Amino acid sequence: MSGISVFFSSGDFGVGSNAAATFPRSGSTGGGYSWHFSATTWQSNETTAYARNNLDSSYNGYYNPTGRGYPDVALVGEYYDIVLNGAVQAGVCGTSASSPAWASLVSLINDQRISEGKATLGFLNPLFYSKGRSAFRDITAGNNRGCGTDGFPAARGWDPTTGLGTPDFPKLRQALP
Repeated sequence: MSGISVFFSSGDFGVGSNAAATFPRSGSTGGGYSWHFSATTWQSNETTAYARNNLDSSYNGYYNPTGRGYPDVALVGEYYDIVLNGAVQAGVCGTSASSPAWASLVSLINDQRISEGKATLGFLNPLFYSKGRSAFRDITAGNNRGCGTDGFPAARGWDPTTGLGTPDFPKLRQALP
């Protein structure tokens, strides 16, 4: 999969997700901790620190403390208009809207890179977690309700509600090699 970026939406489960969205070699929108995959080396410090600093014992059993954390990034996921078979479909919402929007931003960057004679980006997460933080606006308020709970609270740094934050496209373009 060299040079290919993979993006998944987590589905309509609030703090839960489908397994594909939690795959370690994908970029994910949504929110929570994977029950299927362990945290990766590039992310485990983030997920551990978040749980230690923000979750009390009332969260026990609602998340996997050693699981891969998602999302990686957050994007607006409300009221996108799309065109399907030539007809406008209004009001597409959720991670089904934000994941394709995120993929579109990366595609624009890849297009620019190709026009400059550079390779496409491929798997982005290790780069974002190590050097790309300045390209994201950290979201520190809110939560991702679901499963009869208030979900996970947003916090400073990575969190399972907004990931690293929302991308700032000009900064994102400049942060990438």
